[in-house]
Parts: sequence; structure tokens; C-alpha cells
Amino acid sequence: MKKLYYLIVLALILGLVLTGCLLSNVGQVPTTEQSGITYLTKNPSSDLVGLWRFNGDANDSSGKGNDGTVYGAAIYEDPSPMGQALSFDGEDDYVNCGSGASLKPTQNMTIEMWIKPSSTQNQWADILGVHQNNQGYVVQQDYTDLNNYYFAYNNNGTGTGWQGMWIKTQLTSDVWQHFVVQKEGNTIKHFLNGTLSASGTVSGDIFYSPIEPFYIGIGWLLTSSRYFEGSIDEVRIWDEALTADQIGDISPPVVTINAPDNGGFYPVGAVPACNYTVVDANSYTVEEAGCSTDEGMHTYTVTATDVLGYVDSASVTYYVLENFVTGGGKIDKSTLGLPGKGAAVTFAGTIGVLEGEGIVGQFQIVDHASLLREGKGAVSLHCNNFTYLEFNGEEAESPGATHDTAIFEGAFVSNLGDTQTLKFQIIDNGEPGAGVDTFSISFFDDWLGWMIDGGNFQVHDIE
Repeated sequence: MKKLYYLIVLALILGLVLTGCLLSNVGQVPTTEQSGITYLTKNPSSDLVGLWRFNGDANDSSGKGNDGTVYGAAIYEDPSPMGQALSFDGEDDYVNCGSGASLKPTQNMTIEMWIKPSSTQNQWADILGVHQNNQGYVVQQDYTDLNNYYFAYNNNGTGTGWQGMWIKTQLTSDVWQHFVVQKEGNTIKHFLNGTLSASGTVSGDIFYSPIEPFYIGIGWLLTSSRYFEGSIDEVRIWDEALTADQIGDISPPVVTINAPDNGGFYPVGAVPACNYTVVDANSYTVEEAGCSTDEGMHTYTVTATDVLGYVDSASVTYYVLENFVTGGGKIDKSTLGLPGKGAAVTFAGTIGVLEGEGIVGQFQIVDHASLLREGKGAVSLHCNNFTYLEFNGEEAESPGATHDTAIFEGAFVSNLGDTQTLKFQIIDNGEPGAGVDTFSISFFDDWLGWMIDGGNFQVHDIE
């Protein structure tokens, strides 16, 4: 009975702990490795019903299936602040996004876009809409008032049912700007570059003829004089009225990967936990892929999508190595067996063998005195390229293996302008940064006139 009591108490404690962990995850960034998952950091909205990014196509990225078909000579060019955009010539270019019911909200809706209108427009030029036959809604220029736009809708299916045409915002020609119109009950608001630009009162819900499609670049296809001229990008339609704070966030989230380092080299068992931060004013979801502690080359990618559909992504490539020589301690130069003062040389870096890739890593050897050449005085050497010759690593004990050995051959250039080749060997005699590692150099015959006597001696990978 006592044993059963203990089990019940333990189960209750675990339940509380797990509940606390789940609740505490909201708004946090994970610090453990994850791969191919979506991590919910805040509550995202499901009210986005259309999102056309125009990055080479007119597909709907909202998940609602409202893909567009481009007609006319519209081309993907003229990058907006959000990337590639669709350019319209004002003659016959438009996008047909179908007549899906999700694109036809009745009471509340928000339309947002990046737009750069041309300095010439047709009369009643339509940016987008579904409004032929006295129904639906449209974002339209006020007759010939250049780039002065309203959001109008029809509430009864007749010519007398149009609402909102008296609420207008002046857009600037040939300049990218963020433009939002929204209907919330009986109120229409416009926002330009995140700031309220116009508002007014209307009446009734939006009336639709269900068969009419939604267009971008025109709103009434039967009236050929209403094509829009200019560029449009990142069109979004919501079946809710966004808040002012949401509308004011016109930038994508910013993703920063904190670990592992891009280009980093790590021993097996010593890879830092994948970690990132996301900065955004709105809710967002995060997808991670490629985080691994297995031996090999890995690309870790983090993609954040905020509730408004803005996206940012970051990635790093790093190596996890089994066989290792890693340094940070002193190298006793007196072991070189060459004439000289025998001063200590500092070795720092990471060298390893990756299966199928050969030698990878980076390191630097610095002799803080000078190299003397017979009859030439002090000379410095610099090696920008080296070739892996041999590696003998204690795989099972890495990274703290004792006696991991790497042998390299490099082409060295002196400050006298001549180039010679030498071999060098590194033996890892202890833990990284601890004790004395052994470093030896083997000269070729034509370098017998050299001796090490301190100076600027460096070896590293190609810069």
C-alpha cells in the first residue's frame, strides 16, 4: 500500500512538472536541438485567407488554396521592400485568384499590400477587388484623382448600395508604400506605412454574387479601362479587422542563430545546443531543420513566420568531427631539433578528418620571435594553403585523445618573395589547452639555410 501511495504522489508531481513545462514554452525559444518541427511561440491567427507574395508566381501562401493565374504581360520584377514584385502595365495585366468563398468576408476584413503606383493611371483604376455587377468590394482610384484611393463595397446588390467612397488616402507615385484598408462593422479605416490615414462610418454588410472572382490589377474585368498601372507585392486578405499594433508591424521577424557557429568545427560529444532568437512585434511560429550532433557536415536552418505572413530565415553550416587534434596550449620549439633559441610557439585551432571529405578545420601557429636565413637576416614566413598528408586519431577517445597526430605539407612564402615547401606535424599530447603539445617541422634540402629563431610564423587555411 505504501508503495502504491508513493507511485501516486510521483505521478502527480510529474503531471505538475509537465504542465508547467508546456505552459512555460509559450513565448520561449528552445535551447535544445530540434529538427523539422514547428515550434509555437505565441498564438498565431488563422484568419489569413489570402497571401500572394509574387516571388516568381501568383500562388496563395495562406493555405486556403486561392492560387492566382497571371494574364497579360505582367512580369515579376521591381523588387519591393519584401522581395520580388509583380508589375502591371495598365493595359491588360491582371491576376485571377478564383471565386473562393474565403475571399468574400461580409462583416470584418483587412486588406494589406505593398504598392508602388505609376504616375499615370486609368480613370477608376482598380488595385484589386471583386465588384462587377454591383456586388463585392474594390480598392479603387477616385475617378481621375491620380492615386487617391478608397475602399468601397456594396451592401445590397444595387447601384445605390455602395459604401466607403468618401474615405480616401492619397498614395505617392513611383514610391513603395505599405497600404492597408479594413472594415470593422460599420467603420472603415485606412493605414499608410503603419499610420492611420483615413477613417469613416459606413453601413451594412458586404453583398456578393458568389460566382464573381477576385482580381489583382483590376476589380471589374468587364470594364477594360480600369486596369492598374504600377507594381504590387505581398497582398494579404484577412477575414478579421487587424489591430493597429499588428498593422504597424510592416517588417518581417528577425532570426538570429546563436549556436552552433557558422563554419564551426566541433568534436563528437562537444557540439553546443542549437539555439536561436526571434525578434518580432507580433505572434510567430518557428520551424527548425538540420540540427544534429552526429558526425558530418550539417546545415541548421531556422525559419520564422509571423501572424501577418512575414517570413525570415537564417542558417549556419558546421562540422562535427570524430578524429581530432585541437589546441590552445604551448608547443615546445626546442623539440624541433633545429638551431635557434627554443622559444615557445602557440598553437590554437581545430583539425579533424570528416569521412568522405578529408581534412577539415582551421588552425594557426604563431612563433613570436623571428626566422633567420643565413646571410639574409630576419625573415617571416606565411602559409596560405596546406595539404593534409596523414592523420592518426584515437577515434574512441576523441576529443580528449592522447597522441592524435596530423601531418601537413604547405607552400610557404617569405617576405623576401621566395616560396618553399615544408612539412609540419602536430601531436596532441593532452586535453585542449592543457600541457605541452609537440610540434615538429621537416625542411626540404633547399631550405637547409633556414633556422627558426622566433618571429612571425603562421599556418592557416585559405582565407
